[in-house]
Amino acid sequence: MKNKVINFYGNHTVAQKVEPLLFRRGYFDFTYLSCANFEEFLQELKAAKAECDQCIVLCKNQLIDDVLQAVVSPQDSLSLLFDQAVKLESGQHRMLFVPSELDVEKFLDEFLEKREVCTFSVFGKSAAFMEKILSAKEGLGYKIITRSQLFHTVYCPADVDKEWLEAVFGEGLLYGYSLADECKKFMRERGLSLAVAEQITAGGFSKLMGRFSNLRKSVILFKEDDFNSIGVKGELVREFGSVSNETSFEVCKGLLKTADVVLSVLGNENGNVNVAVGNRDVLYNRTSHFEDENFADVACDLALFRLYRFLKENYE
Repeated sequence: MKNKVINFYGNHTVAQKVEPLLFRRGYFDFTYLSCANFEEFLQELKAAKAECDQCIVLCKNQLIDDVLQAVVSPQDSLSLLFDQAVKLESGQHRMLFVPSELDVEKFLDEFLEKREVCTFSVFGKSAAFMEKILSAKEGLGYKIITRSQLFHTVYCPADVDKEWLEAVFGEGLLYGYSLADECKKFMRERGLSLAVAEQITAGGFSKLMGRFSNLRKSVILFKEDDFNSIGVKGELVREFGSVSNETSFEVCKGLLKTADVVLSVLGNENGNVNVAVGNRDVLYNRTSHFEDENFADVACDLALFRLYRFLKENYE
């Protein structure tokens, strides 16, 4: 089977969204092409019409009529999807023409046959390790989306051996594709509130949690007054440093006045990150080091994973 997505120069944001949408529907066998020249674009469409089983075409709405006029033959069958997109069928070959100004997702559900898919995330493994393990599994179709050096989302067929996944990835395995969504869902179901203090992530963790109604407090720690605002004395920060168990303990103690569960993400430009998460009974506290230019993103993922494990271990 040969499948392709062709995007004419225009809304690249829409084109970038198509790939994960296809993965979530179990389609890992699409190739992707963007064209900036209209004549080249038409040539690619004509070739795809003859060669591809399925082709998704993205271009501006004002060009759809011209594009169809160039590629449609008398024997082809055309139909409208939601009066906005056009489906072309030519023998065993199918094409979907979608205006790039629109949300393509609803059209994919009408155009593509439904496939069951398993989505899981893995934390704590490298991209090379993920590729080595999954590629060695004979007959497994999959796609890895790497968010950061330690956090990956994988799409594969629904009949994948779950016991095998649990054996090779251990406690770093999470079914679903959003740690933040899993944490929010878990806390909502149990009526738990959350308070967060961030230093190196500068609000990135709270942003990932989105509009979580039980996020009672979110503090960004830039200067000594910010630590003072939650009851942490400047003398303590100066003595032990912000990236220390002593400081994160006092930060979390201050946050516990406002929420059931607290989390702090402290770090510095050297790549040292301290993540602490706990409640009134227990606090887990750990410092890690990352040598990566995007280690603030890695710190967010680490904090989410620590929160997820804490919730599962203490509230399930």
